[in-house]
Amino acid sequence: MICGLCGDPLIKKPLLNSKRIFGVFVASVFLSPLLIMIIFVVNDFSKEKPPNNSDSLVLLTFDKSWKI
Repeated sequence: MICGLCGDPLIKKPLLNSKRIFGVFVASVFLSPLLIMIIFVVNDFSKEKPPNNSDSLVLLTFDKSWKI
């Protein structure tokens, strides 16, 4: 194949090479703890139950109010 703009011959490169495979591996190693942490935080919030005590419920509603 020849480039339509400059006329130079085009060289076909392989889709997967060693640098790309190593880069994907290193990126997955660095991102896996973050993904695991997000999964555990989402599971923790889904297991959290609202308090049954009405006094603590009143305190929660007053603590989260915005004062301007």
